[in-house]
Amino acid sequence: VSQLDDAGGTATVTQSGDSNDSTVNQTSNGSIATVDQSGSGNLSVLNQGRNDGNPFQTNGQQALITQGGDNNQSYATQSGSSGDLNVNQEGNSNEAYVTQAGQLSDAMIDQIGDDNYASIDQSVGNAPNPPGGSDPRVATASISQDGSNNSSTIDQFGGSATISARLMEASSSQGGDNNQSTISQTNTLVAGASSGNFASVDQGGNDNISTVMQDGALNEAMVDQSGNGNESWVSQAGSGHSATVTQSSDMNNSVVNQTGMNNTATVTQGM
Repeated sequence: VSQLDDAGGTATVTQSGDSNDSTVNQTSNGSIATVDQSGSGNLSVLNQGRNDGNPFQTNGQQALITQGGDNNQSYATQSGSSGDLNVNQEGNSNEAYVTQAGQLSDAMIDQIGDDNYASIDQSVGNAPNPPGGSDPRVATASISQDGSNNSSTIDQFGGSATISARLMEASSSQGGDNNQSTISQTNTLVAGASSGNFASVDQGGNDNISTVMQDGALNEAMVDQSGNGNESWVSQAGSGHSATVTQSSDMNNSVVNQTGMNNTATVTQGM
């Protein structure tokens, strides 16, 4: 544990198992970190905040990392602003990586099963937030894996001087086994104060693959895979798109491509 600069952080690390390793480095004010590792072979590395005095730093980070199983790994990095980060791994051989680059970002990873992998990456290159704007929030991401051998990634990024990638939201829930979920959200196409893309993936079956790609503003994608061996691809470019994919039987394949504005697609496979 190392607290530098103003040393405004509070860090608590408790390790009751064997071969545990934890490194906490807080270089900002207002940082709080709690790491609890009760299993064996756990590794957790956490770094919060930019150097004190950075003009883009608000330094309100908090972090909670709990690993109750064996051979868990977690790397968490928060740089700037009021990020809140939770990682909880109760299974075995799980890995979780979270990177947040500022501006009120939220992240949560919960892995109860075994041999799961989860990654959340939130970039803060998200301008513009107009003067007097009510919410500087960048993105919210959540991953929950209760099954085993699941893989889930959420990547939220983008933004320029005239195009905003703010206010994106993504969630991935995997209750079955051997599922893969990828969500990518950005905005390089639609000028405005915020993006507002939303994506939700729920995989309750086994051996499913889901990919959601969103580029633009006010797009919505919802994927529900309760069957087995299904594949779903949703690509949205532009604004105002809506896509709903439901795969409740087995071995289905769905591809949805939406470009332009205000398109709606509904795919139902199975009873």
